[in-house]
Amino acid sequence: MTGTVLFAALAIQAGGAAPPSDWQQGLEYRIEARLDEDAQRLDGRARLRYRNNAPDTLTEFWFHLYLNAFRPNSLWARTDLEAGITTFQELGPEDHGYERITAMEVGGRLVNLVYPFAPDSTIVGFALPEALPPGASIEIDYAWQARTSSVPRRQGREGRQWDFAQWYPRVVVYDDEGWRLHPLYRAGEFYGEFARYDVTTEVRADQVIGATGVPVSGDPGWQDAAAPGTGPIAYDREWYGSLEGPPCIERGGERICGEFPAQRLPVEEVLGLLGDEDASDGWKRVRWVADDVHHFAWSTSPDYIYEQGAYEDVSIHVLYRPGDEESWGTGIAVRRTATALQWLDSIFGDYPYPQVTNLHRIEGGGTEFPMLIMDGSASQGLILHEVGHIYAHGILANNEWYEGWLDEGLSSFQTAWFNERAGQGDAVWSGPVEGTVLRDVEGVSEPVVLPAEEYSSQGRYSAAIYRKGSVIFWMLREMAGDAAFTRILRTYYERHRFRHVDSDDFKAVAEEIMGTDLDWFFGGWLHTTGLVDYGLEDVRVGSAPAASGAGAGEWTTTFAVVKKGDLRMPATVEFRGAAGETQRIRVAGSARVGRHEIRTPFEPVAAVLDPDGSMLDWNPADNGWAPGLGDPLRSFGMDDPLLPPARSRSEIPHRLFPLAWGNDVAGITAGVQLRRSIMGVDDLRVQLGLPAVRAGSIGDDSDVFDAGSVFVDWTRRGVGSDAGRATRLRTFAGEGRGFAELRRAHSAGTAGEA
Repeated sequence: MTGTVLFAALAIQAGGAAPPSDWQQGLEYRIEARLDEDAQRLDGRARLRYRNNAPDTLTEFWFHLYLNAFRPNSLWARTDLEAGITTFQELGPEDHGYERITAMEVGGRLVNLVYPFAPDSTIVGFALPEALPPGASIEIDYAWQARTSSVPRRQGREGRQWDFAQWYPRVVVYDDEGWRLHPLYRAGEFYGEFARYDVTTEVRADQVIGATGVPVSGDPGWQDAAAPGTGPIAYDREWYGSLEGPPCIERGGERICGEFPAQRLPVEEVLGLLGDEDASDGWKRVRWVADDVHHFAWSTSPDYIYEQGAYEDVSIHVLYRPGDEESWGTGIAVRRTATALQWLDSIFGDYPYPQVTNLHRIEGGGTEFPMLIMDGSASQGLILHEVGHIYAHGILANNEWYEGWLDEGLSSFQTAWFNERAGQGDAVWSGPVEGTVLRDVEGVSEPVVLPAEEYSSQGRYSAAIYRKGSVIFWMLREMAGDAAFTRILRTYYERHRFRHVDSDDFKAVAEEIMGTDLDWFFGGWLHTTGLVDYGLEDVRVGSAPAASGAGAGEWTTTFAVVKKGDLRMPATVEFRGAAGETQRIRVAGSARVGRHEIRTPFEPVAAVLDPDGSMLDWNPADNGWAPGLGDPLRSFGMDDPLLPPARSRSEIPHRLFPLAWGNDVAGITAGVQLRRSIMGVDDLRVQLGLPAVRAGSIGDDSDVFDAGSVFVDWTRRGVGSDAGRATRLRTFAGEGRGFAELRRAHSAGTAGEA
């Protein structure tokens, strides 16, 4: 299943700079880390080998110190305050996270550190003592102290469990745009350089560790923590090469020695924090190696219970807590992780790493890292989503804080696609699709591609990146079809794995596979906001077909598809016959008024635009046609007056409810109420009072017959950028009286928020 791994070290050692269109920087991290639980602190030393593969000469260098986001006065904490969130701003000195550089040398020379976003300290940098030209390499030695926060957020500590999602100074990406300096905010996540990681962790002897990479030496604690019935532990120690003896490499339980790709791992490099002696009593060391990854994360707890399994030749490690036996144990989390790998391999391609670790973190929800997911539960949906990120972000490394839709949207999409295939059907899309349309209608959508911190709220960020992002992939799949869309994913994955990717990379593959220009699709849906609104008009069914000759047995129908909204989509129109026959035609939808013709072997008696709802056309009022006053989208049913009016994009619901009321003028009146709503934009309420004899008038000289009454309440709200506008008409006639009222309103803000 897995192929030969290309080592980052080779990129560092190779001569000459790569072409500007196809380069990435070359990195190797060698790290020593010691977790001192008594001091509640991690001490670290690292040696970074960095090769400049860019066409530019570098004069400065930058690191992320992500743990400094989880403390007072960080940009994360201060931005939270604007939304009334005080979580990290109010943490005391014993509770907040930190990451403090204690030494930094380049080629043995000390450098002066600068913090350009101070008082935020999540970015640190320095001027290089000597410029680094294309093709040249440097070594940077540094030491630091770190602590996760007592309030978990993608990292954390509780008792003796430490979730080290972020914990070491991580190199800032240098790409075509230069150094991508970006502090860490609540919205948006990460962007990293692919590298080799060689990490030695020293912890208390009873700790059990889950991490990125494979433990090439030392005891991660899995054997002692193994649940009853666990077989021999699959450590995959020689996946990247042998430590002793002849050059060897391990693949799928087979040991290959003395021939390519067999190799020897380098001797463990001593940096001075841990020394070259064995760990002292009560402590242990584990050396981990990982290649072609852009991050290294780990978690440790003496309480973890270990289970293992495999999918093909990929080892699965599961670490859960006491009390999780019924929700994680007895192979539940192992099987669900294997299910995720099987599904993701089928749509992307082979998983390239030796293992995946799924562990129960302190915080709820989940976060992904190369070869490792930290989950708050073992639900199949969460595991699918987070393992999906290993493919969609770990292997295809997009910039999450700028184009988060490429992995959050893609992993949300693939999770729903799995559920659709697993038996839930089209219902899995109704929430994301209808939610997206409703936000567009209410004018609260923001562009999908936007720096994460520029969204006006966390809710709008999530709606754009997760929900609308997944819907964009769904719409593209609906246009391409399952087979072609799978080819898009597999080609994108094969062509760009272990590379930085952006929206243009995905777009280019989609255009290649679909054989069409998609500027209109990606440009509109990623970089703008607006509405899809098409109308079906001027439908004309020709006379009965001739019995013979050209067009024999066919009905010719002409029609117009009118583009009324901002965004373009291909439009499908379904024509229906009296006996249930159907025939569809798809048109480009690019013209403001497109005139078209269809020939059918039956006489059309109805037609529906966007019959599957995949265009995201918000307005069904002009999507149906039938002869006369008919409308195939109009539906009737009983109403529940305690609920808001029913609204739908697939029909125009009319709901009826019996009423009775009384007053001094008309006495007791029986009636009926009709409510109709078009997506909450065009709302109509009609109350009809039935003709009746006025009981209180019998025996006097007045008219004893009431001809009935009618009350109409109609509201039309603006949509999109006009969502703050509304017109309301109320009128009543009957019972010997009447009135009419027209109001217009315009609010400065937009309707709705989430």
